[in-house]
Amino acid sequence: MDVSIVIVCMNRMDNLYPCLESLRRYTDKSLEYETFVVAYLFDRANLARAVKDFPWVKFIESNEIRGF
Repeated sequence: MDVSIVIVCMNRMDNLYPCLESLRRYTDKSLEYETFVVAYLFDRANLARAVKDFPWVKFIESNEIRGF
């Protein structure tokens, strides 16, 4: 693995989707990477949709704000 990408998101699909789509589109194909999304306080429907739409992302669900 060359790099791990960690994205922290608080149920903002309007920010998350363009971010993940750009990672997939513009990351050098020769680079081996993994992507994690820390899903803070995600609505169940939003989390299920994101998991379905981005199967290559590892989602970490968090239902409380603990800070970074």
